[in-house]
Amino acid sequence: MEALSQGQISGVALDVIEGIPPFSPENPLSSFENVILSPHSAWYSEEALMDLRKLALEEVLRILKGEHPRSLINSGVLAKLDSGVENQTA
Repeated sequence: MEALSQGQISGVALDVIEGIPPFSPENPLSSFENVILSPHSAWYSEEALMDLRKLALEEVLRILKGEHPRSLINSGVLAKLDSGVENQTA
């Protein structure tokens, strides 16, 4: 809020806001013209939900076939998988 009101940042777009729902129109963020607020469900559509399910299934099938997942968050795991090291913690 301080950075917005002092012009330190030119604007902000927020998808997740602490304490939401409910969002009150009296919230100070509502007073800024350079703030875009979006409900966390803005991504939702039937097509997006189907794509999400399809991608999850493809990742599971990839792993079951012994392949590396495409959407890997912790790439350090690959070294352990490739070297055959199991049950080792970082």
